[in-house]
Amino acid sequence: VRKGIKVSDVYQKALKTKTRASFELNKIANNRMEFLENGKVTFTYLNLEDKKNVNAKTGDHEGIVEVGRDIEGVEVSIFVRPIKGKGLKVSLRSNDKVNVDEIALMYGGGGHQKSAGFSVNGDFDTVKELVLKEVRHYL
Repeated sequence: VRKGIKVSDVYQKALKTKTRASFELNKIANNRMEFLENGKVTFTYLNLEDKKNVNAKTGDHEGIVEVGRDIEGVEVSIFVRPIKGKGLKVSLRSNDKVNVDEIALMYGGGGHQKSAGFSVNGDFDTVKELVLKEVRHYL
C-alpha cells in the first residue's frame, strides 16, 4: 500500500471545485457584465439579495473580477459587491496599461499594479461612475 497524498485529488478539491453558490454568483455577475470604453473596461456587481438568493458563503465571489479581465481587449475589470457594515468593496484587475493600485490608493485601498481594491460608501451607479472616471485617465 502506497502512503502519502495524491496531489491531483488535492488540486481538484482546492483549486478546481466550486460551490454551487459560487457557480450561481458567477452566472449572475456574468449576465450583468457591461463592456465600457470601447470594450477596454468591464463592470459587474453583486448585491446582498444575490448573495442571499444563492445562500452564498464567504469567498463564494472569488474569481469573478478575473473573468472580466481575461476577455480579449479588456484592460481593466471592475467588480463591486457589498460588505456588511462597510459599504461596497471595489475589486480591480488590469492587464498591461493600467496600474489599478494607484486608483485604489486614492480611496484608501491598495494592492498591486494589476490587482487592487478598496471599500467605499455609495450606491452601485455612483461607485461605477467614480471608478470609471479614474480608469479613463489611464486608458
